[in-house]
Amino acid sequence: GPPRRGGAPPAEATACGRCKVCRSNALAATELPFSTRHKPRAAAKASTLKPLRGVRRDEPCPRLEVIAEARKGHVGANLALLGQRAVGKRVRIHWANERDCFKGTVSGFDPETWLHSLEYDDGDVEPAIRLWREVCHLGVPEDTRADEENATREAKRRKVAETEIAEAKKQLEAAEAERDRLELSREMADDDEADDDEADDKADDEASPAASPAADAGGSSVPTTPAQTMTTRSVKELCQLRMSMSSAGILGVGPGAGTGG
Repeated sequence: GPPRRGGAPPAEATACGRCKVCRSNALAATELPFSTRHKPRAAAKASTLKPLRGVRRDEPCPRLEVIAEARKGHVGANLALLGQRAVGKRVRIHWANERDCFKGTVSGFDPETWLHSLEYDDGDVEPAIRLWREVCHLGVPEDTRADEENATREAKRRKVAETEIAEAKKQLEAAEAERDRLELSREMADDDEADDDEADDKADDEASPAASPAADAGGSSVPTTPAQTMTTRSVKELCQLRMSMSSAGILGVGPGAGTGG
């Protein structure tokens, strides 16, 4: 790695000796002695114990990879080197497929695999994560203040939305009440009009029998108009005038009408 500020090179990275890979490598390196009853041949090789299940033979200790990444300045690798002391740290993990960073808290550490568990703020849980292979950012007090400001802003926005919803419900209820009132008024008006029509029909029915006897007395059921009445009166008057003139000898109809010269 690059030399330190003092000029001395960094110490050589060593395996942890406690993880599952180190224990598996130790088993694979343990030679089994030959039986005392047999003389080993020169070409015979000493057998060893089998490695642990799930670990490849000669697989390097994960701590060596973590140290190599930490020396490059990787934030997640430096956090992973803390081991159990990293529990409780606030981090932001970048998800490439989501194109966004998600906040969470380191909740556990497994010394056998150097894997940490992570609880996200949205409720998701990452049971095993290699921090040295993730784009990781450490949480700072500014993030906490920003979270509090965002929470306050979100609470205000939610309160305003609830107020607007309540006001919209009131307006809707008022509109429905006004609509019901108008429908009731319209129904009452229709009922009044129907009652008036029924009263008019009843009055017409009552007036019709009173007019029928007069029509029967005249011998005709056809009503007499004012014009017909005036014509009949004029004919009677003309007849009376002719009779008067005849009696006076004006028309030549009288005692001396036939002998006049």
